[in-house]
Amino acid sequence: MNDSKMETDILDCNLLHANKSSKNNFSQSDSSEMKTKISPHFATSLLLPIDIDDLSYGRFFFKILQEVYPDLMPRKYGDTEPLKNVFDGDVEKMMSTCWQPKSVSPHRFHQFIWKPQLKGTLAFWDFSSLHGQQKLHSSLLLSGNPKKFRIADIKLFYREWIKHDPADIGHIHILAEPEFNHYKRYHNEMLWALNIGYTTLELKKYIPNLAWGMFFGRPYVEMMGLQKLLSAPAFLVEQWHDGVYIQVTENIEDTFKNYEEFDGLRTQIKKYLGRQYFFGPELTKDEYRVPNFNFH
Repeated sequence: MNDSKMETDILDCNLLHANKSSKNNFSQSDSSEMKTKISPHFATSLLLPIDIDDLSYGRFFFKILQEVYPDLMPRKYGDTEPLKNVFDGDVEKMMSTCWQPKSVSPHRFHQFIWKPQLKGTLAFWDFSSLHGQQKLHSSLLLSGNPKKFRIADIKLFYREWIKHDPADIGHIHILAEPEFNHYKRYHNEMLWALNIGYTTLELKKYIPNLAWGMFFGRPYVEMMGLQKLLSAPAFLVEQWHDGVYIQVTENIEDTFKNYEEFDGLRTQIKKYLGRQYFFGPELTKDEYRVPNFNFH
């Protein structure tokens, strides 16, 4: 995930103010006796195996967003920060300004960034590109102050969206102090994705961790089995189109208010689904199982 996702003055979370170098150093350090104080930080992401460059896709995305969760429509937008374009309600103008990448190279990196109407939140589209010879997903990230987001509306938005476009994986989570201090020795492997979204390069090695709410799309259904996912021992399991949504507990604040119970339930679910799919320090590289992503 690009470093610009950490360079925002609207998120009160120390974790986001580290650069990638300090991230890697931190993940290798054995500082389990030191407690780090961070504020709860909400993040949700969805990864799609498709290109979204076309203007019609941008129109489609914001049409659904306006219908289901209008508070997440833009106040400001752009392809780099600081954001200088003020959204005046004209989606066509916004699309023509900066939705499409300026470069036609498949290796180009392009983002569409916006600050939603909900102050204290930030949103990103990372457009599909090539990393070397590896195709990367298009990915959406919404993040910010947990109090600003309505979980029911996010779930409704995802369900409506997935009806029209396939998604390979998605997550909904609040990362806070108890979880960070529990797993910070493996911060790079287990926590980073929960905080700023999953990436293709990680998913080609393992699933970093199970989030409070997790959507498993067709590649994971084919690998794990539909009935296996639907029978997971979680508070809520639902079939969303051709994928499965798993929610560990009833309340997302359990990730920090009842962390030990939440993490215990999460561990049970990971064991049930198969530890070979999720990062574990006890596993070797050859023991992991990953799906085949069908990019198109």
